[in-house]
Amino acid sequence: RLEAVRSLVLETAAGCSEKLAWGAPTYYLNGYLLQFAAYKKHLGFYTTPATLEHWKEALSGYKTNEKNTVQFPHNKELPLDLMKEMILFRIREKETESQDTNK
Repeated sequence: RLEAVRSLVLETAAGCSEKLAWGAPTYYLNGYLLQFAAYKKHLGFYTTPATLEHWKEALSGYKTNEKNTVQFPHNKELPLDLMKEMILFRIREKETESQDTNK
C-alpha cells in the first residue's frame, strides 16, 4: 500500500522532492505538498483543508479531521483515482499560491 501511494505521488507530481519529515514520507513541490503514513488500521493521507473541502463528498465514507487528514482503512481498497485527483488539486493549489506570491 505504501509503495502504491509513493508511486502515485511520484508519477502525479513529477519533479517533487521526497524526504522523511515528522517520521513519514513527505513531498515538496514549491513548498510542502503532502504526506502519508501507515498506522495499524489505516493509511493517513495529509493534505490541506481546501483539498478536504473540495473533495468532501467523495471523502464522505472516510474519517477526516476536516483540517488536513483523511484515513484510508486497510480493510478497504485504496481509492487511487481519488488520491490522484487530490494530488492534482494540491499541485494546482501550490501553483496558485506561487502566482499570488509573485504578484
